[in-house]
Amino acid sequence: MPESEIKRMNPFDRLVSLFVAPASLMKNIRIFPAVLVPLIVCTLLGLALMPFSSNLADIQMHEFSNLSIERYGVDYFNTTPVDDELAAVMPDISTITNISAVVSAFIAYPVIAFFLALGTFILTKIARGKELKLIQYFSMYIHLCVLTAIGAVVTTVLCVSLGSILDVTSLAALFMPLGNVTMPAFNALSGITVFGLWVTVLAIIGIKHINHFSYLKATVIGLVGFAFSLGFYTISTSLTFLTYDIINGMTITL
Repeated sequence: MPESEIKRMNPFDRLVSLFVAPASLMKNIRIFPAVLVPLIVCTLLGLALMPFSSNLADIQMHEFSNLSIERYGVDYFNTTPVDDELAAVMPDISTITNISAVVSAFIAYPVIAFFLALGTFILTKIARGKELKLIQYFSMYIHLCVLTAIGAVVTTVLCVSLGSILDVTSLAALFMPLGNVTMPAFNALSGITVFGLWVTVLAIIGIKHINHFSYLKATVIGLVGFAFSLGFYTISTSLTFLTYDIINGMTITL
């Protein structure tokens, strides 16, 4: 269909097309970029995580504490105040977690979408893409963040239900089910999830149709972006225990 014949999708059709007709959605985003409705949906999904956030934080802290004691002989994650006076003025950890969840619900997804859009914008410029504006990529990624937000809800509910921080939708659950966050390889596999791969495939479709690229060129750009995101995730999740390993003079292993 010629671009002149493409009509603006309504917000509902955009969200439905994200699941059933992503190519049509991306073609529409190229001409009619929009961000408000998917941003609202992401925020609502983020707020939906609040009842589970403190429970997941408790599970995470308990697991981190056990790993710290087992690995170093000391609990580096013990947040219990040393005296009653300090306990009286320190906020409860669940309160901090809930406040963080609310703040994240409003700013996390637009920030993520912006940086992904900026990276894709730069890569497509290098690949001699069309003269497009950043808003088109931002619109694409804020729509894809709806999938990311759904994945976050599903993963969090499953983790809380199972009492573990292991993402059962990740490759870590398949190849390293007995691993933990002290292992960079485990963290890398944890970053490769069903929803993450789904988002990457849709991003490739979007890059192709927004830029009129071949699937080969769009796939290369999409996979480069995925590799950078996975590398950042792996480093950020591994950094805490890697730092403690260095402090304790331990040999760093994958």
